[in-house]
Amino acid sequence: MQATAHEQNTLSSTSDFARYLGGFEHLHWLFSQSGPRAFAHAIEVMGATTVDQWRGALDALQLSQPFFSVRIDVDDDKRPYFRQVNGAPIPMRVLDHDGGSPRLSARFVW
Repeated sequence: MQATAHEQNTLSSTSDFARYLGGFEHLHWLFSQSGPRAFAHAIEVMGATTVDQWRGALDALQLSQPFFSVRIDVDDDKRPYFRQVNGAPIPMRVLDHDGGSPRLSARFVW
């Protein structure tokens, strides 16, 4: 598939351009404009862990999946695209939990 003149202009003027959103991604992005939409993945971990181990795990995940290092911007025609963002770690925060053990919360922000 050949890029249109507008796409070629976007590609040449934006060195961190990754790709335009696909149909489902675009739909999800449009829905998120009208209010918060959320989804979650859950894992179960047995045994003690440290905050540093979780930070290391999120950093390793981000290195293994380029999709965790992008954000969504729009071009001059308001067409959304993924833009590569280097040096922005996956946000993580540790919350105090009732009863002593801290809870970990991580967000993936596009």
